[in-house]
Amino acid sequence: MRLGIIGLPGAGKTSIFNALTGSDLPVGNHLSHVKIHTGVANVPDPQLESLIALYEPRKTTYAQITFGDVAGMGEDGSLSGDLVNQLAQWDGFVAVLRAFEDPLTAAPPTPEQDVQVMEAEFLLNDMLRIEAHLERLADDRQIGARDRAELERELNLFQRLTKALQAERPLRGQTLEDAERELLQGYGLISSKPLLLVQNLEEGKDPRPLASDLPSFALYGKLEAELAQLPADEAVGFRKEFEIAEAGNEGLMSACLSLLGQIRFYTVSASEVRAWLLPKGGTVLQAAGTIHSDMARGFIRAEVIQWDDLIQLGGLSEARAAGKLRVEGKEYAPIDGEVIHIRFNV
Repeated sequence: MRLGIIGLPGAGKTSIFNALTGSDLPVGNHLSHVKIHTGVANVPDPQLESLIALYEPRKTTYAQITFGDVAGMGEDGSLSGDLVNQLAQWDGFVAVLRAFEDPLTAAPPTPEQDVQVMEAEFLLNDMLRIEAHLERLADDRQIGARDRAELERELNLFQRLTKALQAERPLRGQTLEDAERELLQGYGLISSKPLLLVQNLEEGKDPRPLASDLPSFALYGKLEAELAQLPADEAVGFRKEFEIAEAGNEGLMSACLSLLGQIRFYTVSASEVRAWLLPKGGTVLQAAGTIHSDMARGFIRAEVIQWDDLIQLGGLSEARAAGKLRVEGKEYAPIDGEVIHIRFNV
């Protein structure tokens, strides 16, 4: 899964990127051209760590999210064509809002206004793309280049999206059928992608209220970026000393998982204990395919148990002997935190 970290110049995107990925990129470079740094972050997971303690495996693997520190947005939120093309490749966005006083500018922080500026630019760019596509569809209808029924369905869809954009409603809020979602994947409509608002706070300050239905989070970006450079035990000690209850970067990572609609499931053995991501509502057959295509192709059944029940029982063998492993078919939808053992034959 890939999330682009975006925001107006000076919002502190790089600090948030460093906090999430443990990188040490220099901050304060307000680039006007498109530049993207990427980094991969392990999803913090106390449940996985408990399973690791039980199995003491030779290898451990955390679920991961790829983040991109995306530069190039103008002071007014403007997006170049190149930047729009880059944004179209990400699964969603973390929009960083400046909520701290900046000594480099006399302007006070205006996170509420910054959201509106970015959303307006998203809507404008999507409108331009849809208008261009509607023109092509009209030409196709005139020359009879495509199946008539298919063409009409596509026209109706894009006309519906146009009405939403004209009403200043981002496309991520539209109700779409699966076939419509699949059709739109190739068009790079950026207002259709999930968006998480992150207020980058000044230390000691509280987040400002935002009049938005979008999911939001707040953290001290500079502090979290500095803590991310420390060894884990030193960072924990610092938080205890200053009575910081939760690591802000861990809370933000959880918010990112929710934004992407992902759950975690686990596979366990003496050789490897591993966390995997699966879209919420996905089937255990999809989970099998995530692990290996052969498991999906030769799927027989899945044995399932919640992670804490497994730990209490002492492992898969003990749970199986106690009759505590549930047997599920390929249509079963796993819930977050389940350990899954796939039976398959190829």
